[in-house]
Amino acid sequence: MTLGVSQPLKDIRPRAEEKARRKAEELREQSGDTVRPPGTGFETERARAKQALRDEVNAQTGQSVRKIVATSGPAVNDDRILRVAAYCRVSTDDIDQVISIELQKNNYRDMMLTWWAYQDPAQELLSPEIILEIEHIYARNRQEKEHSLSNPRNVESLGNKALLEKRINIRASDYRFADKTKYYMGFENARKQKKDGTKIRELRMLADTATDFTESDIVQRHAKIIFGFVEFMNANQLLRND
Repeated sequence: MTLGVSQPLKDIRPRAEEKARRKAEELREQSGDTVRPPGTGFETERARAKQALRDEVNAQTGQSVRKIVATSGPAVNDDRILRVAAYCRVSTDDIDQVISIELQKNNYRDMMLTWWAYQDPAQELLSPEIILEIEHIYARNRQEKEHSLSNPRNVESLGNKALLEKRINIRASDYRFADKTKYYMGFENARKQKKDGTKIRELRMLADTATDFTESDIVQRHAKIIFGFVEFMNANQLLRND
């Protein structure tokens, strides 16, 4: 299976800057502040630009990742002398670092969700040819229109995300949960063509047993994933108690 992003990363910053600029203009129009005195509002505008970058990175879903296949070279002499150097990463307030941090976070997110899917013993092994994306069970579009989450950040919570085949995510991404269920389970269209559902068993089980997916469901599922991961780490002696 393949996880990736759908648009070239080099295009992220220009789109984010444009979104941040439009947001700043809207706020100035609402407040009547057409000219901002020099040196004021810097942090607010910088924070807005960073958040726009985060939103752009998190919105990526599919195909611009190029897989570099490992190659095997000639055998080397294990007694060879190597020149090595320490590598230190320094965190800065540079806005470009937001992209780097978000990509690292997303990489760990993808691994966590893959791990979680296979905690179900009945989850079948997926073909490496299947392209997977990150599904927001509670649709982001729903939150943007209804603003029904008491904590808007929950829409990006681990508890609201799951692996989902790209072919299904394209059709189900902006629907309410009650409408998503048919895509999770599979259905027959008006032309009597059968559309297969997802192979992610957790989503099929959720569609079969729940009528909605609410904020409390997001919070509970998030806790379940985190506690389950900690227990897994402890069981495999991967955590130190000191």
